[in-house]
Amino acid sequence: MKLSSKLLVFFLFSFFLKSSFAASIPQNKINKDSIFAVKDSIAKSKLDTVIDNSDYNAEVSEAAVKFAKKFIGVRYRHGGKSPRGFDCSGYTRYVMMHFGHTISPVSHEQAYYGKKIARENIKAGDILLFKSYNLKAKRIGHAALAVSNIDSVITFIHAAPSGIRLETLKSKFFDVRFVCARRIFTKADTLQKIVKSKDYAKDTAIVHLQNNYSKTDTTTAFYLVKEGDNLDSIAKKHNCSTKQLMDWNNLKSDKLVKGQKLNTFPVYKKKKTVATKTDNKAGNYIVKKGDTMWSISKKFNNVTVSDLKKWNNLTDKSILKIGQTLIIHQ
Repeated sequence: MKLSSKLLVFFLFSFFLKSSFAASIPQNKINKDSIFAVKDSIAKSKLDTVIDNSDYNAEVSEAAVKFAKKFIGVRYRHGGKSPRGFDCSGYTRYVMMHFGHTISPVSHEQAYYGKKIARENIKAGDILLFKSYNLKAKRIGHAALAVSNIDSVITFIHAAPSGIRLETLKSKFFDVRFVCARRIFTKADTLQKIVKSKDYAKDTAIVHLQNNYSKTDTTTAFYLVKEGDNLDSIAKKHNCSTKQLMDWNNLKSDKLVKGQKLNTFPVYKKKKTVATKTDNKAGNYIVKKGDTMWSISKKFNNVTVSDLKKWNNLTDKSILKIGQTLIIHQ
């Protein structure tokens, strides 16, 4: 009889905890099964139903990408959620909030929002989720925003140690760590949902901020060593290995000093870009062998793939032909 009473109390207490936790989650924003998936966000993503592009909202999604690009060059800041500095999930959250969607600022929790999208169906505005440096990790450790998916080349924008920047899934580092994509925006969204708040900087302020950081700030993701820290404990906090910490910081031993700064993310080296000269008359570009809309857009300042499509009446399915003349508005 005593055993039965204890079991009854245990089950009632468990039910109370489950109900309380579930009640704290905004059900209209987050999947109902998320409370069972917190321990393993990667496993949870594999169980989700994949949706197609029938509910895709191009207008809002492309507006979100355009807004996100305003922050290119803004520095990385661990735990950052504003233009003063972003971390990966703080950045994706900031963009989503601007368009009326409040999501978690934690990367692995962003796997519980929206609907899962197959890799081949990824479009601008979708959230991309990755494993951390530890490929055996059970939790998602990085978040980004899809910019385009052209000729199976997925471009995304994210908060890297060098600041907000563009990358592609052609990068082996990100390709092997890609877990899933989530679609937050649907046809139910409208541009009228854009949040008007003092928390969101005006365009002129954003431009000033990104120019300032891109010219003077070289901050990477670093950790300040505290008393009692060692490489093993720091590595566990940042989902990486002690060997990676040693490599990223050129350490020859495991001895640390209080106040020492450690990079907790691989440091990117900026590649020098060489201006491409063409024989085209001003305002036009002649398509050459191997050209794509993405590669052509990179040859001109402040020109995007969306711009090329608009100026030349092109779509995602349009095929460029060698010798074709494209209009470029500079």
